[in-house]
Amino acid sequence: MKKSIFALMLLSSSMANCQFGVNYYQSLNSSMAGFNYEIKNRFKMEMRLGSASNGGWGDRFAFQSNLLFDIINKDDYEFYLGVGAQTDLGNDAFFIAPLGFNFYPLESKKFGFHIELTPIISDYDEGLRASAGIRYRFVK
Repeated sequence: MKKSIFALMLLSSSMANCQFGVNYYQSLNSSMAGFNYEIKNRFKMEMRLGSASNGGWGDRFAFQSNLLFDIINKDDYEFYLGVGAQTDLGNDAFFIAPLGFNFYPLESKKFGFHIELTPIISDYDEGLRASAGIRYRFVK
């Protein structure tokens, strides 16, 4: 499954009108850094790598891949919904459905803030993760 997700990311990066971005997320017990490609201003393919903790940084490392769709896409803000998968690098695998809001307060619309609420579904547990962070877009 990891190879399929990576191949899909490479394919999406070769599409016309792609825009690259980087981001950082922080929640109560995890942090993730990621990169994404915006495709035609409505879809984003995003990969995140991070650390989950039960008391110290680096207890568990995680890889996440998402396909996000902008339900509302304005110059100053975006409201998105997505689907994806997360693995704790060989241990547990989860299905996720991120719901988030990006806000770009500066005139250049490159730097922004985001908040995200993510339901997590697995065979043995369900949960909800709330996170906030920053985002930078390399605007064409």
